[in-house]
Amino acid sequence: MKYCPYCNRMVKPTKKVAWIPFIVLCLLTGFMWAFIYAIYYAFFKSKQCPICGAYKLWDSPEGNEPSLNKKITNASVDLVKKGINKINKD
Repeated sequence: MKYCPYCNRMVKPTKKVAWIPFIVLCLLTGFMWAFIYAIYYAFFKSKQCPICGAYKLWDSPEGNEPSLNKKITNASVDLVKKGINKINKD
């Protein structure tokens, strides 16, 4: 189980087949595309959230959130410091 930050819940990631492009490309290439897509699906296709389709899934609800909040806080502090320095110069 992985945590989806967009759905805010634990989900079981799945691989989904894009059926319409698959069928169209199979018909256009004489089903050669089926072999290429099978290799792509088995080795390169990423698992995604079955609800919203997001690819960025976290191991736990905490995930990357603390580091993201830290970056936002540091950026906010830097902006405030620049503003204070600008006011002090005037």
